[in-house]
Amino acid sequence: MADTFIFAKIPSNGPDLVWDEDGIIDLCDYNCVSLNALLFGNENDSWADGYVLRTNTLLSSRALYEIAKERFDILPSWAIFQLGDAAIETPDNGSIKTFRWASNQQPFAQIYLLAMDSDFSFGSAIEDILKVFKGKVSHIVFQFKDGAILFVAVHEPATITANRCFRILQRFRAWAVVDHEGTTSNSSGVDVWRDPYEIEDFEDDDS
Repeated sequence: MADTFIFAKIPSNGPDLVWDEDGIIDLCDYNCVSLNALLFGNENDSWADGYVLRTNTLLSSRALYEIAKERFDILPSWAIFQLGDAAIETPDNGSIKTFRWASNQQPFAQIYLLAMDSDFSFGSAIEDILKVFKGKVSHIVFQFKDGAILFVAVHEPATITANRCFRILQRFRAWAVVDHEGTTSNSSGVDVWRDPYEIEDFEDDDS
């Protein structure tokens, strides 16, 4: 069983190819043991132009892509990767592959960042986080209009990684850190991995 992550940036105009009926969530869910979306706080907040999904599946990253190929191929950018395995992404020479090469396949933490409302200078906070990990391989691997995902080559619990840059993380609306074993630490202390079919807004969209 592989712990698998899907990053998806949606087009600025047109249907939501991730959440809509017969979108990526629907198509992948049929073939996975479980599928959750990364959603912050009581309002189930996500990025303005994208989502992160997490699934336990027997399928490879490539097989998951093939299931929803027609949807993925319309997205401006996307990535699918499994802990300890290679990633597939668009653009094909994307940042995850670059990071995995530069880090020599070392264990790594994922840092998910959602910017404050109307904060157009959150990039400086991201740079400050990267400075905390100076000497470690660290990259911005996926970008949203109002946030980003960082990978940092560290072999430690998520709580320790979060504590290293805790003061800087407070400059964001919400954040989550996932360590090399898949354990999550986050800004609210409440589980951020949620079943999309239990979320009222998602159900309303399908009705």
